[in-house]
Amino acid sequence: MRILRDIESEITKKEEDKCRKSFDLLYCASKHRCDPLKFHNLCDSKGPTVTILIGTQNMLFGGYTSQSWTSEKGSFKSDKDAFLFYKEDNERNKIKIFEIRPDCHEWAIYCHRNNGPTFGGGRFANHDLLTFKATWYGEIKLENNVFQLNGKTNIGSVYEDKAGDVDPKAINGGLMTVSDVYVYQVQDEPDKMTDQLKVDIEQHDIRLKAKKEDLLKLNELLHHDYNTDHINILLLGEVRSGKSSFFNTLATVLREEVTSTALTGPEKTSVTTRLHRYELKTKSGHAMPIQVIDIRGFTANSGYEHEIDQILNGNVKPGYEFGKKSKPIGKEFTLAGGPYKIHVVCFVVDVTQVESQQHSAMVKKIREMKETIRKRDLPIIGIATKFDVLCPKIHENVENVQRSAKALDAVKSTAEYLEIQENCVFPVVNYTDDTDIDKAKDILLLDALDCIEKRAMDYLQQVLEWKTLPSVWTSRIDTLETVSKNKEELLSKMGNVEEAVRILCVGRPNTGKSSFIDSVMSALLGEISCRATGGSTQSAKGQRNGIPDTKKYYPYQLKIPENMIERTHVYLCDMPGMHEKNGVQIDQIMSVINGHVPSRHSILSGITDENSLYVQKPQTKDRIHCVCFFFDASDHKGNDVPEWEMNCIQELKSLLHQNDIPFIAVVTKIDLLSTELRAGCQNPYSNQRLTECMVNIGERFGVRRKHVYPVRNYVHEDAVEPATDALLLAVFKEVLKLATETKTQLDKDGTVLE
Repeated sequence: MRILRDIESEITKKEEDKCRKSFDLLYCASKHRCDPLKFHNLCDSKGPTVTILIGTQNMLFGGYTSQSWTSEKGSFKSDKDAFLFYKEDNERNKIKIFEIRPDCHEWAIYCHRNNGPTFGGGRFANHDLLTFKATWYGEIKLENNVFQLNGKTNIGSVYEDKAGDVDPKAINGGLMTVSDVYVYQVQDEPDKMTDQLKVDIEQHDIRLKAKKEDLLKLNELLHHDYNTDHINILLLGEVRSGKSSFFNTLATVLREEVTSTALTGPEKTSVTTRLHRYELKTKSGHAMPIQVIDIRGFTANSGYEHEIDQILNGNVKPGYEFGKKSKPIGKEFTLAGGPYKIHVVCFVVDVTQVESQQHSAMVKKIREMKETIRKRDLPIIGIATKFDVLCPKIHENVENVQRSAKALDAVKSTAEYLEIQENCVFPVVNYTDDTDIDKAKDILLLDALDCIEKRAMDYLQQVLEWKTLPSVWTSRIDTLETVSKNKEELLSKMGNVEEAVRILCVGRPNTGKSSFIDSVMSALLGEISCRATGGSTQSAKGQRNGIPDTKKYYPYQLKIPENMIERTHVYLCDMPGMHEKNGVQIDQIMSVINGHVPSRHSILSGITDENSLYVQKPQTKDRIHCVCFFFDASDHKGNDVPEWEMNCIQELKSLLHQNDIPFIAVVTKIDLLSTELRAGCQNPYSNQRLTECMVNIGERFGVRRKHVYPVRNYVHEDAVEPATDALLLAVFKEVLKLATETKTQLDKDGTVLE
């Protein structure tokens, strides 16, 4: 349960050693009933506990005490560390804390054998939180898996909101209706160390030599194939996050001697005040094909609103001085042609500050920067620093970064803070006061550098594909008829799939997702199928308001003609369309992709790990293995694209890319572009309107040209047509290939997509 991390942070605020906590479930109302006797039997004399009520108003609330519960006839216990809390059930919302008044410690909790967990009260005062009492005090109803408790809330008697920005009566709508009540035992958990390093330190010399050789080979490749001499890395980070020290560490590893080119220091304000361009060289002077752009650190009140576009475009002269506030860049500080165009962005994060910043204005600032970055489809990497400050054992021996549970938790928290995938966050311990090389530090840096190089080269390859002529589509012209004729070969491949392979259709309402699923089934079966649409078309109301006709997550198991295997393990998965207000949202889509959503679940109503239907430990066969983004050709003839759609698809693409999940673009309703296409053109790629539309979609949304496919769905037809089948089977052949390759790789390496 995510809120436990927030509670752990609140508990450890007053502790010197900041020891991690374990939470062991003692009592669960849905399992043990709302029975005070059962509660005391399971929870008495257990030391510190936290009580959490799962409210029906999208709210979690409860209390923590460091004292043990006891079965007495009625007595208060003093606890200066106790507090109450509530949080809206959304990981982005901040937990609200009600601290105990300094003069009310003696009334922190109330122990009575006829009461469940009870907080506050005192002389002539009501309890701040009484969860439930024995049923002779009042009935406890259970209807539709919801408890109507006989307890009450009256926060303000003993516990208070110091900030004064919370209405206690608004918690859970002022109701004691909950889906469950949990009581966890809270215990200190020492920082556990695993037995084995993920990376063998003995491989240091081999890896470093190989990396240098790879980088030197890149020099010629970048110049001849990608029209650039360097991979340009932009470092972004809060003040004192360790950006400049990260560059020094990178330079130290490649030079094999400690270096301090970039200015660093202990100042509370940013040491870096200008834009610096750093080149990397080996000890012998060989230039590495990497440039690092380092700029002023940002704060919640001081970012780069007016400068970030030109910095990413590579148009800002080295030496440009940042002001305390962002400002437009004068022409005298700009360069033509973008010689320092950025290829990858690294956010540098101080892990010791992550918990305190999780719900701050800093998160909004980072989101704003990421929005600008994603519009260019640039890869984002997280560099987590200062693990040696976080944990004394890491300060003693950097190898412990890979062994420390606290360090692994910090990497996960950094990923949540940056809102990127965990496999794109790398722990680094910078060279600061060192005089000698530390191979453990080098290994960590090399891991990060491997990913930075790979993501940058992927980006450059994508840019190259959109500039390369002739079009990769020309190779499809001769194969359209071939694909249709060789349908039996495709059906045979489907029959050979031994375990579920899932392909997810994603797009706005009315882009033809459900019709595409029916159309592929029709092409495979040789007759019109209406399983996904039920024979209906998008409702007029849905077209006007963006309301999806599809309400649930539907995996459709594909059939093939009866003379072969009737059912296969290949699934085309449908879900509600994306919409800013009325459609499916990114977190819901990712829950489906990660395999947490059961078949036929009403995904628009949401699903969290507290939901009984939530698939807690999905297998690789439950996950999505390829994603198809759907675009209506008639909507993309011009440049008018809603900003929310652009941002949503860019964020989804980034998440898929980080998880190595392939995706393609399917351009539907091509028959609306011209009468030629409406008549069933045998070579649709010869139609200028269609190719312009496909180029437009690919460039705008950053999809590789070879992964943009046009289709014409069966909507009003009574029988299948060869030209339409050819387009449908061409795209299906490609997504089946991508999905089976992904499934095989996931089975091989056990990759977790969370």
